[in-house]
Amino acid sequence: MLFRSPLVPMAVKDQRFMQVNVPEARSRIFSYGVVPVRAVEVLIALGRQARRPGILESIRSPVLVLHSVGDRAASPSACRKAFERIGSQKKRCVWYERSNHILMWDHDAEAATGEILGFLGAIGG
Repeated sequence: MLFRSPLVPMAVKDQRFMQVNVPEARSRIFSYGVVPVRAVEVLIALGRQARRPGILESIRSPVLVLHSVGDRAASPSACRKAFERIGSQKKRCVWYERSNHILMWDHDAEAATGEILGFLGAIGG
């Protein structure tokens, strides 16, 4: 286990970690003040699994990826590389210029909502 310790079961997360470019959105976003360290370990393990050869290539279901070029929490470069590996014939990646990591509360929320609804309509009908 990378971080877990009986002495440090939680990590404090304050508003500085809230990656959104719309300042007034910070007070409207519900976010826990602490994160279980175990959750961080699971996220790291998931990323490790996704990097294994053949995993992303085996995805056949439709995929929509929405990402911000200025995302400070999730690497845009890693996202591009992962997206290229996805094996689905129905995949779409949309990039946003003005937002950060919490896309649905940021400048491009309306455009992202439209992309999601359009994608769901296309695969549902």
